[in-house]
Amino acid sequence: MKHTQEKNLIVIFLIFCLLAFYAVLLFDVEKNTDFPALSGSADLSRWDPQEDGLAVLTGEWAYYRGLLSQDLVSAPQPEYRTVPHFWEEDPDFSQAKGFATYVLTLTGLIPNKIYSMALPDQVLSYTLTVNDSFVAANGKVAKEKSSCIPEWDPQTAVFQADKAGNA
Repeated sequence: MKHTQEKNLIVIFLIFCLLAFYAVLLFDVEKNTDFPALSGSADLSRWDPQEDGLAVLTGEWAYYRGLLSQDLVSAPQPEYRTVPHFWEEDPDFSQAKGFATYVLTLTGLIPNKIYSMALPDQVLSYTLTVNDSFVAANGKVAKEKSSCIPEWDPQTAVFQADKAGNA
């Protein structure tokens, strides 16, 4: 009889542990912390991934309407748009069509450290570069609508901070 009671206690304990494990999985909501950019730059020097979770890069990004990244060599001063930026809701747009380049400089990263970023699923085309190196693409970016091919391809992009801790 004592052996059966011990067995039952062990089974109850294991069931409790299993339920506790599933509760942690169900209720463990990943923490995200906004690091709003100002004038096209976001300082991540205070970001602690263990405490802050994911860094959400919102705020004022440099914005070049009608220019692709290769056109920025001789670009005028940027405008700034608050990201996320929805063209349909922007009063400066008569219609939500066209192309643009958004630029954000990240500072305060650990020099030469490898980072990753989640690129959400959206039907559009883009090319992502970090420190002048190709990181990710979705669809085909083009100036002409007939040459542009949007895709729906969520990705995780990997990049490396430079020697100064910038990207």
